[in-house]
Order: sequence, then C-alpha cells, then structure tokens
Amino acid sequence: MVLDANADPEKVTGLLGRLAERIDELERRAFTYKSYQKNFKVSFGVNHIIKSCMHFWNKLTMNISQQDVFPANIPHNFMNGIRFPD
Repeated sequence: MVLDANADPEKVTGLLGRLAERIDELERRAFTYKSYQKNFKVSFGVNHIIKSCMHFWNKLTMNISQQDVFPANIPHNFMNGIRFPD
C-alpha cells in the first residue's frame, strides 16, 4: 500500500503515522530496558530469552514424550522475572 501510487493518500499517511507512533513507543521501551540492564549490571537480549525458552520447552516436551507423564522436576520459577512486552 505504501508503494502503490494509486493508494488513498489519507490511508497511507494514517498508516505511516501509526507506524511512526509504534516505533517511537518501542524505542522508548528499548531505552527503558537498556537502562535496567545498565543499572542492574546485567545484559541479555530478546534472542537469549527466546533461545532459553525454546531450550526449556524442548527439554519439557522430550521428557513428556519419553515419560508420558508431566515431569515433576520442572523448575517452577524458570520464567520468574521475565516479562514479555504486550
């Protein structure tokens, strides 16, 4: 739509305005999270969190498929402190 010369200009500018607002919001949130990392002297990125979660769920599903029961040794606090953006 943005590259379509025949698109409705009001729709295109509205879309671009909403995108710009969303990008501004995400940049503010990124700055906030980077500040947290600096203040608490920790460093981790979304990629690290996602890979950790994937590893956890891969292990979980492997245990379930091998045992056919829900494993009792799953760390109940594995995801504590990790909050994903809305």
